[in-house]
Amino acid sequence: MKKKKLKGIKTVIWDCDGTIWEHVEYEAQIVTDVLQIPLTKEFEEQYFETIKNFMSFFRKRKMTQENVERVVQKHMPILERYGMSTKEFVDRWIKIETSVLINGAYETIKYLNESGIRNIVLSDMLQEKQELLLENYGLKEFMQKIYTSQDYYIKARKVATARIVTKGREKEYIIIGDSCESDIAFASNAGIRSIWFNPNGKENKTKYKPTREIKKLEEVIQIIL
Repeated sequence: MKKKKLKGIKTVIWDCDGTIWEHVEYEAQIVTDVLQIPLTKEFEEQYFETIKNFMSFFRKRKMTQENVERVVQKHMPILERYGMSTKEFVDRWIKIETSVLINGAYETIKYLNESGIRNIVLSDMLQEKQELLLENYGLKEFMQKIYTSQDYYIKARKVATARIVTKGREKEYIIIGDSCESDIAFASNAGIRSIWFNPNGKENKTKYKPTREIKKLEEVIQIIL
């Protein structure tokens, strides 16, 4: 049975990582190539341990560069072996592209923009890194606003963040994200409709239920237009 379109949507809130782009499996290789240091098992383990600890560390903290450096310093002592400071690593890592654009992302965002729908970003990541990626993928021109956790605690603050973003017009907004624990939870608590981007058909083991579930980003167009 075909589901009805969602009416009244004027703005789409986009998550970035896992929704617009995704990280490549050989991410550590790219990083070491750019930094001109050898890729070892020890480096790879410490690098991915750092990435894994990012979200838990920043769940209730602003993601400032200084705080990112604290996480890196704790989990990547191997940097000292290469005479590289934590600050130097973070400065350079921000500019390293380790992602690929997800199929349909560019076409969908561009079409929504041309159809009069506002696109904004709500990301638990550093502003500079997300802006660079949006620029690289040719998407920045289609984004009316970019919110990151450098401004305030993003999805952890839920209702407070939603009020800042929607200015009390929650019914006109919908959020698209790949995480039920983060994106869909944020929407549920903030009174915003949501689309769960679930290309691999994962089981939702959380208590949070999306308004819609999709496997391809192009489906967003049929849902709201």
